[in-house]
Amino acid sequence: MELIERYLHAIRPWLPLGSPRDEILRELSEDIRSEVDERRGDRTEIPEPELVAILKARGHPVAVAARFGPGDALVGPRLYPIFRLVVRIAVGYVLLPVLAVVCVFAALRSSHPFGAGIESLLSSVQVVFTMLGVVVTVFAILERYAKDTELAVEWDPRRLPRVRKDGEEHRCHAWGVAIGNVILAILFASFALRYPLLLPGIENLMLGGALPGPAMSAMLDSTWRLVVALALVNAAAASAMLVRPEMARASTLVIASATALLGAVMITASMPHWDAVLQVATLGEGMRAVKAAGPSIDARQLGMLLGPAFDAIAVLFFLGWGAGCLVSALVEAWRYAKL
Repeated sequence: MELIERYLHAIRPWLPLGSPRDEILRELSEDIRSEVDERRGDRTEIPEPELVAILKARGHPVAVAARFGPGDALVGPRLYPIFRLVVRIAVGYVLLPVLAVVCVFAALRSSHPFGAGIESLLSSVQVVFTMLGVVVTVFAILERYAKDTELAVEWDPRRLPRVRKDGEEHRCHAWGVAIGNVILAILFASFALRYPLLLPGIENLMLGGALPGPAMSAMLDSTWRLVVALALVNAAAASAMLVRPEMARASTLVIASATALLGAVMITASMPHWDAVLQVATLGEGMRAVKAAGPSIDARQLGMLLGPAFDAIAVLFFLGWGAGCLVSALVEAWRYAKL
């Protein structure tokens, strides 16, 4: 019965982690199916409206999962699954990545990067605990004073998401990782080896040879081998996930590790060129000079006016890319924990 499978699948993410989750779901499945068999009687199949009524009587999937949560606690079982989700999103997916970027930038902008990084890290820890305190306080108040009827929500078992087949939910993700990283490896190696410069008429696009600038060239030269290697590792791990779905957990761990290393490589390569970022301020002046020169300006003159600013933007791009890789690695680590 597909509707029962969808109901149990909706309960699963809210249950405690570990082996008890499978045992709880097995017991719930047997209990629901026994009730359905009793209601069906001599009929071949129970009508859908009756099955919907049975599932509705058992409660919303979150409410059912909450009954198997911790007992007497500051945040009780009826709110604990929602509390856990809020903490995971607010702290794990939003606050921690933002604070990580802030710590990196604080270290880069200081003449004493190590000390500034440690100071920023301690401040970040304080912010995290403050956020946790606020969330716990809100849920503790709801636990004490909110009535069950106020927390109840209308729901329909027929609107529950369908259960995907084993490995199906990882397939699209694996295809994206494999194709994206192969393209990354090809493009990065091509630009690092200056292959695009061999195309006819490309000098105008490269601003008369001003691009790639000194900072961008140094970053490409120092990182392209590592970037290509890590991208191919990611592509290989994703391909293994496609060919052997049972290797999804191990492949996800490899992808998370390689992506984290890729982010560290990007940020490390950008740090020596942090001073070049100041050239971004020249972009406005360059654009005004280009406007004043009119249509008679050539590519080489454009390169002289705008090249330093574009080089600074490239450094910022590498920094942002590195930070994005670190966030992506955290997401992959979360996906690994869920497998």
